[in-house]
Amino acid sequence: MRIFTYCFYFISQSLDKRNPNGDSFGAAISSIYWSISYVIFGVILFLIFDNDIQEVFEQHWPYDYGRLHSKNLIAPGVVIMAFIVFMTRFIVRRLFLREDFQKKIESYYGKQSLDLKEHIIVPQLDLALFMIFSSLIIFKIWLGVLICILIFCIQELWIRYRFGWEWRR
Repeated sequence: MRIFTYCFYFISQSLDKRNPNGDSFGAAISSIYWSISYVIFGVILFLIFDNDIQEVFEQHWPYDYGRLHSKNLIAPGVVIMAFIVFMTRFIVRRLFLREDFQKKIESYYGKQSLDLKEHIIVPQLDLALFMIFSSLIIFKIWLGVLICILIFCIQELWIRYRFGWEWRR
């Protein structure tokens, strides 16, 4: 999906413009893998609650297990989310930090400037939309899920129309 490469490129460019000494690639990658993690976690929570798997967790892994302090850091949801975050972080960093991939993204998106407002606003809206999308999945609001998928598809087509249908070699 070009949405992730679009967000990566323009978030990193925006952060570079605001703070030239900061780690813009790391922050852009972080926003991408957190967005993906939210959606995966939302789907897993939906599957757990829809198939009554939470009863199995409650029997074998009680929620108050280890509750000697105010936060239960070994609750099933925390462990599942931590696993998802670490796995998506590993995969996204492995893909996006390759030098050939960054050159490909630069040649694909580099022809348009960050001065255009949509390249600043759209990546921020995408990050919010991924969180809303995962919440809609968890709460089974299917019309909202369909609207989010439609927005993602429209944006994917817009990116391909705007920058070209194929990657440049």
